[in-house]
Amino acid sequence: MDRSPVIEVDGVTKVYDLGEQKVEALKGVSLTIFQGEIVALMGPSGSGKSTLMNLLGFLDRPTAGHYRLNGEDVGDLSSDEMAWVRNHEIGFVFQNYNLLARTTSLENAELPALYNGTPSAAGRRKAREMLALVGLSEREAHRPTQLSGGQQQRVAIARALLNDPRIILADEPTGNLDTRTGAEIIDLFKTLNREKGITIVFVTHDPEVASHGQRIVHFKDGLVEREEAGGRAGAGAVPAESEAGASDGGTGTEAVHDALGRGGAGDASDISDGDGARDGGDCSGEGGNGNGGHDGNGGDNGNGGRGRRRGLGAGIRANVRIALRAIRVNKLRSALTMLGVIIGVGAVIAMVAIGEGAKARVAKQMERLGSNRVSVYAGAVTRGGRRVRGARITTLTEADARAILAEVPGVVRVAPHVRGSAQVVYGNKNWHPGFTGTTPEYLEIMNWGVEQGSNFTEDDMLLNRKVALIGQTVAKELFGDEYPLGQTIRLKHIPFEVLGVLKERGTSSFGGDLDDVVIVPLRTAQRKLLGIRYVLGIEVSAESKQATSDVQDGITALLRVRHKITGTKLDDFRVRNRTDIVEAANEAANTLGYLLAGIAGVALIVGGIGIMNIMLVSVTERTREIGVRLAVGARRRDIRRQFLTEAMVLSLLGGTVGILAGAAASLFLSYMGGWQIVISPGSILLAFAFAAAIGVFFGFQPANRAARLNPIEALRYE
Repeated sequence: MDRSPVIEVDGVTKVYDLGEQKVEALKGVSLTIFQGEIVALMGPSGSGKSTLMNLLGFLDRPTAGHYRLNGEDVGDLSSDEMAWVRNHEIGFVFQNYNLLARTTSLENAELPALYNGTPSAAGRRKAREMLALVGLSEREAHRPTQLSGGQQQRVAIARALLNDPRIILADEPTGNLDTRTGAEIIDLFKTLNREKGITIVFVTHDPEVASHGQRIVHFKDGLVEREEAGGRAGAGAVPAESEAGASDGGTGTEAVHDALGRGGAGDASDISDGDGARDGGDCSGEGGNGNGGHDGNGGDNGNGGRGRRRGLGAGIRANVRIALRAIRVNKLRSALTMLGVIIGVGAVIAMVAIGEGAKARVAKQMERLGSNRVSVYAGAVTRGGRRVRGARITTLTEADARAILAEVPGVVRVAPHVRGSAQVVYGNKNWHPGFTGTTPEYLEIMNWGVEQGSNFTEDDMLLNRKVALIGQTVAKELFGDEYPLGQTIRLKHIPFEVLGVLKERGTSSFGGDLDDVVIVPLRTAQRKLLGIRYVLGIEVSAESKQATSDVQDGITALLRVRHKITGTKLDDFRVRNRTDIVEAANEAANTLGYLLAGIAGVALIVGGIGIMNIMLVSVTERTREIGVRLAVGARRRDIRRQFLTEAMVLSLLGGTVGILAGAAASLFLSYMGGWQIVISPGSILLAFAFAAAIGVFFGFQPANRAARLNPIEALRYE
């Protein structure tokens, strides 16, 4: 049976535009290579043979002419379709090996499997088989720098064989090897040709090496000068299983005909035998179908039937491994790159924890002070045409408090009060606390209690008795370990008997000491300590938390009537409930939190810019690696996904460390400053989401730049 043409080029030219100068590397080359043939391309440097090899291997495009692979014109293939062919139909062996320096022999050999959806375990198993085939089973874990030139070339051959290619293209495969090792490589090619029926095309300067080809094609000045038969090619027979059905509807080596979407039917049951060998009718974009493959309507990957579906799972895992390897290789640089993200995320966690802690502290304090409480304070009055407010405003009276209790629905108790501060003396000790004059209901309204002794009574109020309740701080400063009940203290030189010691309340939301206080009967404070008849405020207890708004409105309406305020005149009092105070405190905490989060956001953006900068440097440093990945079948989206994954891994690692750092900083601040903190899962998820978004946003430009690289230009990059 006659062999069918595998490669046909007709009038192919290639012109390189170097600005002012144009170089014509190929000048209308026509060449046919048949199935199972070994062809050597010879010629001096600059004759165009390597340029032709790059065109045959879909690493570059011709300027003009036609290229047919298995009878199909492939000149209009998209970049993704060319990647598919490079991955499935052609194995490329380079003169300088083009192995990835940071990976082992096994990882280099399995590289093509990353880009065709092969499960990781299956790809690794096949890579081991190929390394065994080229005699490198014991060198799987060695990196290229630990291998000889011949061993590196064998790894490159194992990589080229991984996906069972129909064609192997080898550019100067023995150029960097000694004579003996070169002969071993040529013998390996001949064995692959003889046992697997692989078509082999190689470039060489050496006539001795070229003599192993069945046919030698001589190039000169961009043209085929002549062809001659090789002297030592051997039989080069093609196995029967590879020839079966070679030319019809997707069988044998014509499988690419079907895979490119323009031929009959084939059986994809076995990828390695000749009967429907390569996915049969994998994608029949323009006719035919694939038994065991995908039906080609619309194709896979959006390529009109010319691509094969590639799974994402193995690719994602591989990209994460690649990213972690890159980070390990450049540990210090990666750590410095992540520093901005670490600081930003840590700041977000710490600031949100402090802000949430402040709100929780306010809510707890308000609950402790009475959630159903309404406070009335003296407001401002108009004097001489201007509003005046201050401690001497006399707009509230004890009678107002009695009227509120009697006339406002939902009010259960009231406690008018006055305040001031004075020196308090006991024996040879003195202190300067604040004092409050009020009624016995005050403690109940304020949700406060007496720890030792008892509260004063209505009789104490009516008889103007000079009795006092003291807070924990006053008791500690004046009495220490001494028993305070029944003792006499002097407040503004007036003796008061200590009836009780109040329960501890702690600090206010503004940092004031709520236990640094002395409480005395209202009228005693008015007449003996302050010399006034009005009150500064009235504390009101509503029947429930839900009733506070109605009580507030009722108090406002009542006091406007009592104080003869009509029309648009401004109130001379202020009414506040706990909800207003909590909302105001939370608003202040939120504002502070937004400010601090904004500062943290700036740090995150700076960290993202650092990631983008390092990723751009990484793209430049790894240009040749990108070229190798493209050469073995990576699509542009695969390269983009790889570098986006690296940016995200950097960002997420930084985010993880930042979360731990932020939590640690929050705990430290809480311990050192006594602040309450709340580290919520929501803030952690938010910070993590921000870190991921930073990685995607700032990693996209470097990833896109890497994806746009031309395979042949990337491979030539120094």
